[in-house]
Amino acid sequence: MSYKKNHEICALLSRIEECIVKKPKITTYSEADALGMLIILRDLGRLGRIKLSRLLNIGEQSIRSLGSLLEESGLIKKGSYGYMITNRALNLLTGINFVEKITSSKAIPWKRIGIVQVCKKVGIDNKKLLEIRDNTVVWGGYGSITLLIDERGEVRLPGGEGTSLEKEIIEEIENHYLSCEGVIGILGIRNEVGPWGPLYGFLEALCK
Repeated sequence: MSYKKNHEICALLSRIEECIVKKPKITTYSEADALGMLIILRDLGRLGRIKLSRLLNIGEQSIRSLGSLLEESGLIKKGSYGYMITNRALNLLTGINFVEKITSSKAIPWKRIGIVQVCKKVGIDNKKLLEIRDNTVVWGGYGSITLLIDERGEVRLPGGEGTSLEKEIIEEIENHYLSCEGVIGILGIRNEVGPWGPLYGFLEALCK
């Protein structure tokens, strides 16, 4: 079972893919940059090209091109003082939270991590766990750890329930997730790549 037919984030990823297909060949931004731009605008509010360029680590010309495509799709709008997210995009981002963190926990094999939470029930077997991890790597991350939250708000590590490893991982991220049924992903982030590729890879695998 996947999120493909029953979660807004999958509809958002589909719309992003449709945008990126139209991008000029000379540009280098990706679907991950589009997702990052939307989350940044949601979390920080209206921003101009210079700030977005710095946060996404892509050129201002790419921001202009990407912004135009997202605007055509109704996901952002451009005003005199920069770009802002639309209500349509906000609705599609409902139930997804993302933060970055530096960790020294021995239970997590990476120092720089992203913590993504998607609030909606889904069944995940061992095959899907491997697909998620592998797709996170394909998109530039070190890998991922997937946790599940049940209807009571209890977090578990599939295959590691009741272990000290599970306890340590949960303690390390306990202030960075909500008590809603769904999935938590801990993503290993490479400094030279940034968080948006691994985040996109994680969500894409959930939706497949």
